[in-house]
Amino acid sequence: MYGAVSEKTSNRSNLILASLFFFLWSGWAMWAVTFSNVLRAHGMERFIEYAFALTAAAAIVSPLIAGAIADRSVAPARLVRWLSWGAGLFIGLCFLSIDLGWGSAPMLIFIFLFSVCQIPVSNLLTTIVLNTLDNPTVSFGPLRMWGTIGWAVSCWFVSWVLHADTSPAAGYAGAVVTVAMGFLAYLLPSVTPLPQPDHIRTWKEMLGLDALELLRNRDHRAVFLASLLFAIPIAAVNPFTPLHLAERGSSSPAALMSLGQVSEMICLFTMAGFIARVRLKWVFLIGIFFGIARFALFTLDSKGWLIAGISLHGPCFTLFFVTGQIYLAERIEKHMQSRAQALLSLCSSGIGNLAGYLLTGWWRKICMGDGVTAWPVYWLGLSIVSIAVGAFFYLSYHGIYSKFLRSPKQTAPSTGSAPLSVVE
Repeated sequence: MYGAVSEKTSNRSNLILASLFFFLWSGWAMWAVTFSNVLRAHGMERFIEYAFALTAAAAIVSPLIAGAIADRSVAPARLVRWLSWGAGLFIGLCFLSIDLGWGSAPMLIFIFLFSVCQIPVSNLLTTIVLNTLDNPTVSFGPLRMWGTIGWAVSCWFVSWVLHADTSPAAGYAGAVVTVAMGFLAYLLPSVTPLPQPDHIRTWKEMLGLDALELLRNRDHRAVFLASLLFAIPIAAVNPFTPLHLAERGSSSPAALMSLGQVSEMICLFTMAGFIARVRLKWVFLIGIFFGIARFALFTLDSKGWLIAGISLHGPCFTLFFVTGQIYLAERIEKHMQSRAQALLSLCSSGIGNLAGYLLTGWWRKICMGDGVTAWPVYWLGLSIVSIAVGAFFYLSYHGIYSKFLRSPKQTAPSTGSAPLSVVE
């Protein structure tokens, strides 16, 4: 979408980019981790999966909106500001509607509008960072880590300072931080738009669907499809783990959920060396293994085992999903990288999460009796699904035995993917 940064990376620009990652994920975490318990406390528990599903639907729609604006040569920093301010407004209105009892419809509308604004901010910021770095394989992880730190700090702040695990105050705080990020974006490095094409881009180009030709390659197809499929069981973690924690006596589930981000920080620090020593196929499979192990620990149905499972978030997310981004940066030709990253985002953050929120919500209803969830059965089902994804990837992905195809000075992809779940 955008060209190279106009000046060489400096310590000052790294500090600014790290701060923006911190604010981006901090504002998101303040409401996302508490959202299910807030809805339950206000009699809206039955809408949990639909609210989260709308955030995934936004991951499908938002590239069309951001792409249309970008085609008009809007500067990336300006777009980040506008979208951050819009996201802050809509998430504030979402929690205000819950607080004042306006009903489910306004809440769902506002959460969707928030996501439409916020998801392109994540993509744009990742774009700017990756285009700034000389070697994204080594340098992206430590910068992206500040988003993880922001997520963890916000969880602690919500639980231990605001005491808002079931209060709309968490959403109000998130709105303030998100709006503040818009002002911080005035400090973004200057990134010049690429020369515009002589035609208006189609919706297929904006969504990355013209990269479907990559699926002819066996390994590319395995990575894209496994990302979509693995996102389905993983989607259950943020909506339903806090509910399980609360039912097992935790008064601060948001703070406990931050343990996943602590382990993620460790993995982001060490993943470059790990990838250099381990065949890429096994990096992906080890990430899936940790996802299976997390659900297996959850089936033991106690606060201690839940905490142990949450701590496995880092290796699961980093070794699978972050490795997927790096895989595309290293294995896809430069002229296809932007579209490939957009397609990966569509597969995992869009289609995978949308299906995941709806299907795991439906599965929970099946596992409920008299208003009580049979959590061991629920998590066991998701563990089995994850095992099936691992088997599919093992059989489908062959890989190459040499190290990455590119030279040490890598060319970064020109767009990123939405988080997770996106889920952090």
